[in-house]
Amino acid sequence: MASMVPSGTKETQIGDFDILKTIGTGTFARVYLCRPKSNSSNYYALKVLSMHDVVRLKQVEHVKSEKNILLEVNQCLKLLTAPI
Repeated sequence: MASMVPSGTKETQIGDFDILKTIGTGTFARVYLCRPKSNSSNYYALKVLSMHDVVRLKQVEHVKSEKNILLEVNQCLKLLTAPI
């Protein structure tokens, strides 16, 4: 799978965030409210998956589809919020 990180930039790691609280749980994932350690004014939802459970429950294609949908939505949001 190709990296989504542009060449020459650092890949984001979970340690780059301050985890504030759990905002949701599911069968094989937990969603946290967090903010980057480098910029405390923005908040994000961070979904952490148990890949062992994803594979065991045969949800790999569903997770890939969810990722692709979120990437598409993110592109749309960037377009909508871009300065004109």
